Amino acid sequence: MEVKFFRLMIICAVLSFIFFGGKTAWHFYSNNKEQILVEYFYDELKTKQNICWTLDPQNAEICLNNYRTKLLDEGFNNSVFNRDKSEKRMYTSLFLMWLLPIGSLLLFFGIKWIITGKIFPFLPNGIRNFREILRVK
Repeated sequence: MEVKFFRLMIICAVLSFIFFGGKTAWHFYSNNKEQILVEYFYDELKTKQNICWTLDPQNAEICLNNYRTKLLDEGFNNSVFNRDKSEKRMYTSLFLMWLLPIGSLLLFFGIKWIITGKIFPFLPNGIRNFREILRVK
């Protein structure tokens, strides 16, 4: 019975690394994609600012205010919001990627200590090496 729970703990650890690691990678990609959009909008604003100041220095503020309003409506605020949201999700999935394996390990050895009164040996009874964990009896 102890061997089955040990296998379950290992499967939980591996699956959490795969699942939450994939989510972390996806949110990292999404965060970088949104950051590129934010930088693009910022570069567009700087380019337009230079154009407005060189063409008509007296009315440059009016020109820039019109362009800023159009730029913000176009998607700058949405890109910043999506970037921040994907960054929070990335850190959450990264945290869970490490928390679940450590939690399952602590849970297994905690229950083992409660039932048997000892933690050592680390491997369950009847298993001499890690290869025997994968063997089904």
